[in-house]
Amino acid sequence: MILDEIEKMRNEKDIQIRTYGSFNRSNTNSTLVSVIVRSYNGERFILDALNSILETHWRPIEIIILYDRSSTDMTHIKIAKFIEEHKQDEDLMIKLIVHDRMSAFRALLVGLNNVESSSKYIFFLDYDNIFYPNKIKEQVEFMKRNNLPFSFSNQYIIDENGKILGLFLPKPPKIDLKKEIERNFIDTNTICISSEFLPSLLKYLNALQDETFDWI
Repeated sequence: MILDEIEKMRNEKDIQIRTYGSFNRSNTNSTLVSVIVRSYNGERFILDALNSILETHWRPIEIIILYDRSSTDMTHIKIAKFIEEHKQDEDLMIKLIVHDRMSAFRALLVGLNNVESSSKYIFFLDYDNIFYPNKIKEQVEFMKRNNLPFSFSNQYIIDENGKILGLFLPKPPKIDLKKEIERNFIDTNTICISSEFLPSLLKYLNALQDETFDWI
């Protein structure tokens, strides 16, 4: 049982990783996409987030779930249910990473350092967010068309019942490097990066060892 495996991982120390499912390696014309999902006490919303990834109908796809074992709710049970239901899905790989009290930044780094080597584009989704069905397709095609290593999008703000409250960015932002250093309007959940950009990004992110960076 998946739940028994996760319970064992919760009782271990350090980082524990299990992989479920696989890709059809003969399907060489497909673009593999990875989605990194961070979760801490995400019991109420985690299934909505994970299912929204599947509802994009993108294949092949890798879902990397980062679960904080210090969570005090039943998030791990919901994750186990999701894996049990989809571990046999074609061209879907689910990578579960259990860690202990990492900051959101450190957890993100663990996810980035465990992306499948053949993945071409990497997305991020926190447990209390959802993807629109056209999210991955439109952003990947936009990046391919414009030969971009990085992109982000606007997003809708929704309440806990799924009601749309408005746009996060009411009007298109004016990009200015100095202002972006001072204030960042790019939400992690809207970002996509190409695998070609990943080594350069990790070179600098992995160097940020000071605890100050954990809260950025």
